[in-house]
Amino acid sequence: MFGIVLKDMYETFCIKKNTLAFIASFLLMFVMTITNKSAYFYFLMVGILIPFLSSAPLQYSMEQDETSQFNQILLTYPLTKREIITMKYLSCILFTLGSWVISFILFCIYTFIYHSMSLQHSLYIFLWMYFINCFVSYF
Repeated sequence: MFGIVLKDMYETFCIKKNTLAFIASFLLMFVMTITNKSAYFYFLMVGILIPFLSSAPLQYSMEQDETSQFNQILLTYPLTKREIITMKYLSCILFTLGSWVISFILFCIYTFIYHSMSLQHSLYIFLWMYFINCFVSYF
């Protein structure tokens, strides 16, 4: 079952175009973080950009599955559809946890280094936006 998660990780990080797109998006986000120190940009990063980046690996995997028609092959494995879907959700949750780590780093940068907003406001934005994004992503 965990082979499905490993396949998703392989398709995200070992296929050259997906890896380059992932690295380019994080480099662009890094440059934008250095140049923009406002609270509105923090809201944009934590609320919109990073949650989109956390769903990109699942999109890469689905794209590769459609082009290689792996979905039909996957149904012949000795796994139930429930187990397959559970593993897809697990891989998506792993990437979401990774995006939480990146958002927490941005939370620390914008709160303690840039002083663009108070701890209470930045924590409120951090937690509230991830509650909304996780609710929308998984339901």
